[in-house]
Amino acid sequence: TIPTATVELRDEASPAEPKSFRDAAIGGGPVDAVCKAMERIIGITAELKDFQVRAVSSGEDAQGETTVEINYLGRRYHGKAVSTDIIEASALAYLKALNKAVSDNRPEKSEHGV
Repeated sequence: TIPTATVELRDEASPAEPKSFRDAAIGGGPVDAVCKAMERIIGITAELKDFQVRAVSSGEDAQGETTVEINYLGRRYHGKAVSTDIIEASALAYLKALNKAVSDNRPEKSEHGV
């Protein structure tokens, strides 16, 4: 089977009118597919430098913590997330790193807001 993922991201910058964006991608595995779909939605491509998963609890509903490090435009960004679903934790951690990269590389407005 070919690993695929469909991702929906919501931009809540304007809480009165949140916008949803959806895309799908294929990858080398389910986590890779999720990351590629998020990159397509956001419009950037980052290089995954480090990916770690560790158990933070045990039992049936054990939680896994995922930590990622990406390289974007020559800078490193980190993301961390916890979930009982490792794919979800991976997606959330990657999204946090992507959000930091986008935020750091947003063009600055002049004092006149342009």
